[in-house]
Amino acid sequence: MSLYNRLLMVIGLTISGLVVINYILISFVFGLKNEIGTATIAVVWTGAVVGFVLAGFIKKTVLRPITILREGTEFIRLRKDLGTRLNVTGKYELEKLGESINNMLEDLETSQKELKDRESHYKYLSFNDTLTGLFNRTYFEYEMKRISRNMDACLPVSIISVDIDGHKMVNDTLGHKAGDTQLKNAANILARSIRKGDSLARVGGDEFCIILPNVPFKVALERKEEILDLVEEHNKNNPLFPLSLSIGVAASGGEKDEDIYDIYHRADDDMYYNKFNKIGSLNGKVIEFLMEALAERDFIAQGHVERLIGLAERIAARVNLTEQQRKELVLLCKLHDLGKLGVPDEILFKPASLTGVELKKARSHVKIGYNIASRSKDLAPIADLILYHHEHWDGNGYPTGIKGEEIPLVCRVFAVLDAYDVMTNTRPYHQAKSKDEALGELKSCAGTQFDPRMVEEFVKMKKEENMENVVEIGL
Repeated sequence: MSLYNRLLMVIGLTISGLVVINYILISFVFGLKNEIGTATIAVVWTGAVVGFVLAGFIKKTVLRPITILREGTEFIRLRKDLGTRLNVTGKYELEKLGESINNMLEDLETSQKELKDRESHYKYLSFNDTLTGLFNRTYFEYEMKRISRNMDACLPVSIISVDIDGHKMVNDTLGHKAGDTQLKNAANILARSIRKGDSLARVGGDEFCIILPNVPFKVALERKEEILDLVEEHNKNNPLFPLSLSIGVAASGGEKDEDIYDIYHRADDDMYYNKFNKIGSLNGKVIEFLMEALAERDFIAQGHVERLIGLAERIAARVNLTEQQRKELVLLCKLHDLGKLGVPDEILFKPASLTGVELKKARSHVKIGYNIASRSKDLAPIADLILYHHEHWDGNGYPTGIKGEEIPLVCRVFAVLDAYDVMTNTRPYHQAKSKDEALGELKSCAGTQFDPRMVEEFVKMKKEENMENVVEIGL
């Protein structure tokens, strides 16, 4: 039986009991003999008592909670305060209704907080660059318009325009992760150079701009030098992710019709002037940094390049290389592993055998090196040599599978030198072989991996050198 039905039963029994009791009391007290009259008076008296009691009960358990619900919800509506809770103390369903409304208010309050958080997040995204955390192009345009409307109050105005040198090359050759790291490093350096009231924004892929209200040209130039000092400090501490920045500066000059956009364009022009008038090629400094980074990472194979150059100089005449080819061979000895900057260390220095995926990633270093070299005026002549230096005489090499004399002569010579040096020096993935064992390995691979003539000449050269050493020791 439900609570509601039990309540009705109790009320019915109570009223019936009261009628009987009143009937007996009236008959006894007033001595009435008329049963109908006595019953009528008893019913009326009982109704009055029950009505009074029910009125109080209903007021306390129904009307008062309803009033609290009505006044409370009206208060919440007017104040728009979802944190308010209704203090409903009633019986049964009304109390449950109050609890349900409070639960609903809690849910609405949580939803309101989430909406406010999302609103703040979307507002942040509309004005901020997600990668660097700096202001974005939208905010930059907003700030430019604001200053343009209040130009007199902001004079003198200076603008610093900044561009990362060689960012596209790093992004294309070393991957987006390395490119993103470079952008973050640049952003952190620039953020350290600004003051209160300055506006720093990333206005393009690798371009940044600093607006300096109430800052004269001389002070803006000092800021430029601060940035360059911070870049130099960064490069000393981070050889794997060095930076080279081109920076332009311009300031209001007092011309009557000059606006903030004129200053910005002049700062941009100054930045590009500095970029294209640097000593050497545009990417020369970046290549230098990349080579330093390669030397920093190649700690296992220290001396590899120097040994290769020594072998190259000695064999060049034996295989009739021209002077140009000799220079290219020496340069290839220095830069053949340039693309390893784009290969993770855990693959380069893994002592166990590489998986198929890891091997594919490791072999990609020839294409990465080619991409880097082909973008540099100084290295472009050996870009193809870097690409082909792992091709095999029988066509089973990589990345293109060319064979025989299709492979550049310099690459065929280098392949023999590189293999010999690798075999005779300990690496993470193998122990060093003796010189005789290495020469035997070269002869066994002549005609498959190596150009037979290059192997023949190299073996002769090494035997002659061994004989000379024996003679010297005998003397």
